[in-house]
Amino acid sequence: MTLTTTLSRLRSLNLSENALQGSIPVAIPRGCTNLTLLDLSHNHLQGAIPLQFGAGMSNLTYLSLWKNNLSGEIPRSLAELTSLQRLYLDLNMLSGEIPPALGNLTSIIQLYLQKNRLSGQIPSSLGQLRSVFGLQVGFNNLTGAIPTSIWNISSLKRFSVQYNMLTGTIPTNAFSALPRLRQLFMNNNLFHGYFPVSVANASNMTLLQIDGNFFRGVISPEIGRLKKLVVLLLDNNLFEAKEPKDWEFITQLTNCSQLQELGLSSNRFGGVLPDSISNLSTSLQILVLGNNKISGSIPEDVSRLISLRSLDFI
Repeated sequence: MTLTTTLSRLRSLNLSENALQGSIPVAIPRGCTNLTLLDLSHNHLQGAIPLQFGAGMSNLTYLSLWKNNLSGEIPRSLAELTSLQRLYLDLNMLSGEIPPALGNLTSIIQLYLQKNRLSGQIPSSLGQLRSVFGLQVGFNNLTGAIPTSIWNISSLKRFSVQYNMLTGTIPTNAFSALPRLRQLFMNNNLFHGYFPVSVANASNMTLLQIDGNFFRGVISPEIGRLKKLVVLLLDNNLFEAKEPKDWEFITQLTNCSQLQELGLSSNRFGGVLPDSISNLSTSLQILVLGNNKISGSIPEDVSRLISLRSLDFI
């Protein structure tokens, strides 16, 4: 008997965290047409994702192939999985461009493509994913700007594009429609210009990581409205402070009572540190300020930061 005849009624197939090798059998998408869950993650599977994944598996809501050795391009046929809610293809060796057709997966809530070898631009069609709350395309070779449509996905909670070669500026109103955003990873790209003041609208933000870019200008005090911040990494940019008023953002960050890590190193900060730095959260563990042009002395009351375990001025 074939897999087609023996497993046609199967609803869930989970073979994750084994030592499976070889390619994904074509018999799975051909024969297991009633699957709602298919999990082959954390194995040693090789080769391409079968083109047969598509309309024949219309009931599939969960597809996880992450942490394998899969190669080749992401099949356009995955866009025919119209019931799909979670798609995990991360930690493979997939190449080529992200298929624009994935924008048709309107039921998707998590789309993880990070840590592959994907190239080209982020398709603007992904902005059609109005229910997605986890969109991760970091650690690839993507180029171009972030499509404007992405900034209109009000459901987003976690957005990751770090370690690519993305360019361009961030629209001034980028965060006006992202009230649910909690984690933003934009680090290690080629973004430039001013970082938008509208970030203050993302009031649920706990992690903001934009280090390793070419953002410039004075940091807006509005960043202090992100009262749930735990990690704020602004290192390795072109941010500056010349006058005392340019340090006002530090004073406003004292409103962030949960802040644990603040990275400001390798920018163009100058002048004297404000005394308000001693009023930062007592939860602060890491404060990095090195490779700037800061003068004067370290405020005496910095000892109030009782949780501090790393203070770097080098």
